[in-house]
Amino acid sequence: MEDARERFVRFLWERGDTLIDGDLPDWSCRIYGSLIDTVYYIICAYIRKERDADIEFGMGTLEREYLCTDDFMDAEDARKWIEENRELNDRGLIIFIFDNVYRMTPGKHRRALLYILNILYFGL
Repeated sequence: MEDARERFVRFLWERGDTLIDGDLPDWSCRIYGSLIDTVYYIICAYIRKERDADIEFGMGTLEREYLCTDDFMDAEDARKWIEENRELNDRGLIIFIFDNVYRMTPGKHRRALLYILNILYFGL
């Protein structure tokens, strides 16, 4: 993995000149937006990792719980029900994982989300 400092320095050079007092009057708003984007990317990476790790169904524990409705519980064939009822996009799943961050599989994604959510809720 690339060194964080080297990547940051390259980012600054590619960005061009920056005047702290001249660019944006409210840096907090920009920080907040970037952190929200980061939360989204972390959750997406977590979902992909969980799907890749599960050979049988191709979904993680929270995704199974998200799909585990009453209709699913009453289905005769669980695999068939999952394939027929899988949503076309993952927006609902992403929100479900955000709402259940404490129940994520422990690891780097969960830890990073908890740090960022603390910043978002308690300010920088």
